[in-house]
Amino acid sequence: ETVTWEVGNFLYRIGEAAIVKDGIEAQIAEARLVGHRAIDEHVVLQQVLSTEPEAILAELAESGALMLAVVTAYVRELLVHETVGPGVDRDEAAEYLARMFISFLGSQGAWDLGDRREVHRLVRTQFLAGIVTG
Repeated sequence: ETVTWEVGNFLYRIGEAAIVKDGIEAQIAEARLVGHRAIDEHVVLQQVLSTEPEAILAELAESGALMLAVVTAYVRELLVHETVGPGVDRDEAAEYLARMFISFLGSQGAWDLGDRREVHRLVRTQFLAGIVTG
């Protein structure tokens, strides 16, 4: 229950931060920035990850479907206001974008998720390329 509550709180915080931005790129980028910072600054999560990662990862896996559903629904609403490329199915695109967003929560790869310009470039070139036109 605690993990589910924390996931819900996390999604609420990033949603609140992102909603003040205009356009899908800006909203996803802001959500990435806030999400990255929230995970880094969550003292209890960092402690559990450093001492008992298997315990928290199993709990997070159980919350994964709910998180995917919430993020997909949010992104689907963002896509309503965007011009998508020919042949792009908005529902499939929303799920893809949600999965990309979630995958970067745990692993940032070579991207500096604390750098606003770099996050915008990530969202534009890796998340939205081929989906949103313009």
